[in-house]
Amino acid sequence: MAKLYVIYKIRPFKDAELYPIPKLYAWTVKKKILNQFKEERDMTQFIVKSKPIDSENSSQQWKIEKFCLENNQTQLEIRSMYTKDKIYSQKKSIVNVLCTWNELQWVYTHGDGIYEELGRFVTDKYLCLQDNLKEALDKIGYREARDFQLAKLSEMYFESVSKSEEVDIDVDEFGMFLYAFGSTFK
Repeated sequence: MAKLYVIYKIRPFKDAELYPIPKLYAWTVKKKILNQFKEERDMTQFIVKSKPIDSENSSQQWKIEKFCLENNQTQLEIRSMYTKDKIYSQKKSIVNVLCTWNELQWVYTHGDGIYEELGRFVTDKYLCLQDNLKEALDKIGYREARDFQLAKLSEMYFESVSKSEEVDIDVDEFGMFLYAFGSTFK
């Protein structure tokens, strides 16, 4: 008999008084996916509940389908993310990670925010720097942040096609994922 596995995040002690009910974190109907989650994540932070899925019971079937549709952003799936091969490398590769859409969405949302924040420190003095200093700044992504900010400030930014979409912005998605959710791993 198939099962629905629902994973809840245990709230930190200070939040437990305000929010005594654990928060829905993820779900899956695949035992293999659940086992991988258990292997990778720190299970002291999670509670797993399972519910048998009775294919003969249409009322229960409807409730489970409704739950899955309403919580589709918390479904566990293998998703692809970009990462840099070395810390200051420009070469990218793809890693497959078991995560929810909510986790991946956080990475996408905050990845753009990094360039917004870095853009506050953009200066045209970059053009006057010696090549070795430019190269060092390029390794940490300064040029990309500068190009992004300058594109936003240009007149084309306000046209129907955003100039910032033409700028090659590389965010280490996997690095950001680990920054945000690394504490949930073993």
